Amino acid sequence: MGLRGPKHKPKTDGSRLPSFSPLLSDEENVCLASLVADLNRTGFAEGCDLQAVLLAARRMARARQMEALVSQLEEPTIIGGNGQPALHPLLAERRSAERDLADSLRVLNLTPMSRKSIRVGVREVQPATDAVSAKTAKLLRLMP
Repeated sequence: MGLRGPKHKPKTDGSRLPSFSPLLSDEENVCLASLVADLNRTGFAEGCDLQAVLLAARRMARARQMEALVSQLEEPTIIGGNGQPALHPLLAERRSAERDLADSLRVLNLTPMSRKSIRVGVREVQPATDAVSAKTAKLLRLMP
């Protein structure tokens, strides 16, 4: 028979993620600061691995770089070796960078679906809420 009562929530030491790293470039540090702000806002920063956050910052900077390069293209196609038009290779690179970034965001619980799985799972993390009443706090916990 299963256990009853409130589910155990993991305990952390309460450490904070840095918003700057000397290992990253300037653009990657801008992305790192953005990710740390999002993680702090959602309340999942305490359960994050620093290396996963740094990787996500690198991937976000790469996705932004690919988006800037694609936006500078005059046409989305090129003429291939056989004379037929083909999609520009930068479009595939952008799609790959966006997919990698989405994977990193999912690992960091920064997508609605990943937050839902944590909220209803046994490893639920209590996000920080600024509620004025117990009813509002309960409602904010249920929101993705």
